[in-house]
Amino acid sequence: MIKVLGMVTEVLDRLGLRTDAASASGSLHAKAGYLSDKMTYGYIPKNAIASGNQKYALDTETQYKVSALATFTKMRTAKVFFNGVVRIAYDAMYVDIGASGASGYVKTYKNDTVVGTEISIAASYTTYTQDIAVNCGDEIGVWGAYHSERNCDIKIRNFRISFDFVDSESYGVYVCNP
Repeated sequence: MIKVLGMVTEVLDRLGLRTDAASASGSLHAKAGYLSDKMTYGYIPKNAIASGNQKYALDTETQYKVSALATFTKMRTAKVFFNGVVRIAYDAMYVDIGASGASGYVKTYKNDTVVGTEISIAASYTTYTQDIAVNCGDEIGVWGAYHSERNCDIKIRNFRISFDFVDSESYGVYVCNP
C-alpha cells in the first residue's frame, strides 16, 4: 500500500496542478500552459505542389447520364483541406446510347466554377490531367456533357489526385477556417 501511495504521489508531482505557472521546464500542466501561450489559434494547413505522388484515388468505373452541352453535370469530386497546387487525373470516355456519332465532353471545375478547358472525349478511355491551384475547403472535380444533337453517357475511372506537401515557410503561411 505504501508503494502504491508513493507511485501516486510521484505521478501527481510530475503532472502538477492546473494552477501551476506556465513553464517550459515545469510539470506537465505547466508545460501545457507554456505551449498554449506560445501557439496561435486557427488551423494552418500544409502547402502542396503538384507531383506524380498519388494521394487520393477513386478507381471505380462509373457511367454517368449527362445533360446537353449547355449544362454540364457533376460526375466526380473531391474536397481538399490544404492550400497549394494539385494534379488531377482521370480516364474518360463516352458511351454511345443509340445515337450514332455521339460525342461527350468534360471540364474540370473548382467550387462549381470552370477551371479547365472543354475537352472532347473519345469512345475509348483516354487519360486527362490538369494542375489546379486550391485553397483549404475547395471542391475539385470532373463534369461532363454531350453534344446537343447526339445523346451519350460518359464513363469515368481512375480519378486521382497527386501532390507533395512542402514547408509552409517557403511558400507562405495560410490560415484557413473551413
